[in-house]
Formats: sequence, C-alpha cells, structure tokens
Amino acid sequence: MGQRIFEIFPSKNTAVLVLERGGRFFGDGVYFGLGGTFYTINPKKDALPEIKQDIVVIVDSVINTAKSISKIINVIKTQNPKVEIIIATNVIQEKAVELLKNYPVFTVRVSSNYFVGNNQAKQKGKKGPDTADRLFNLIEQRFI
Repeated sequence: MGQRIFEIFPSKNTAVLVLERGGRFFGDGVYFGLGGTFYTINPKKDALPEIKQDIVVIVDSVINTAKSISKIINVIKTQNPKVEIIIATNVIQEKAVELLKNYPVFTVRVSSNYFVGNNQAKQKGKKGPDTADRLFNLIEQRFI
C-alpha cells in the first residue's frame, strides 16, 4: 500500500504517523513502501509530535468511527494548515468513509460491520474485545 501511495503522491517530504497498537505492523509496511519520516504514537497516551512535512499518512489497523483520526487531523491541521492528509487502513467502517471524504483513504476493505472495542474477553452483540487485543492475541492474557 505504501508503494501505491507513493505512486500517486510522490513527495519525498512525507511523514508516516502510525497509531499504536494495532496500526504498528501495518504502518511498518506502509513506511517501507513509501519512505519519509516515521512517527508512532498511542493516541490514548502520547501527545502528537509536531509534524512539519508536506504530506502526512495516518496509519491505523481498523477505523470504526473515525473519531480518533478526526481529532488527530484537527491537531495536525492546527500545527500545519497546508499539510496534505492521507489515511491508510486495513479496514474502515462504511460510515467512517463519509466522515473522511475530504481526504484520500487507502484501505484493503470497507466493512458494514460496526463494533465498539471494549475491555472484555468475549464478543457480546456489537461490543467486543479491543481490536489491538485481538490482533496481538492479548485477550486471554488480559482477562485471566
């Protein structure tokens, strides 16, 4: 996906901003294909670094509501109003696509499923384990 983004946006002045935890491995792949400057943050714990590049590719494994991404975009645009924002994700929920319509979104697939990540071990209705817990097989470790 990083190579594809580079084909369309061939800037050497690009930042790849990876959202921990779930986005890390996907973000590494995007970065290796794209290049640029690599940043990684946990949006629940870390302050956003000051990003001065012309293009920022925000990488997350799954985008469900787009709330986290929207907050990050607002901070980046406040710091650097002329920056171009690109989104890269494995899966994006179809309603989130509309919220991010002003930005190029690269995704493996769009899903009609909607889940709320929760601090729980089992899926119950539309609530289930956090995406990163599922990706990194941490469910049993956290709840035993």
